[in-house]
Amino acid sequence: MILWSIAILLIGNIIAAKIGSKEARLFSGLVDYRELPRRFLIGTTVGLFGWIIAFIHLRVFDRLFKSLGKVTE
Repeated sequence: MILWSIAILLIGNIIAAKIGSKEARLFSGLVDYRELPRRFLIGTTVGLFGWIIAFIHLRVFDRLFKSLGKVTE
């Protein structure tokens, strides 16, 4: 009984490794490793710039809104 369980697990692992290696080759064709650092830098810069603009916007307009008082109905 244990021998069958080990054999089934071994066959399952071999099948998973074969499928995984095919998917890895497909993924490596989609990702350009020379382009990755530039894309990371651009994404980080745009995200940081957006965060700074949102922070300044909230600082200025939140104080302005609070200074105007309540909204009349």
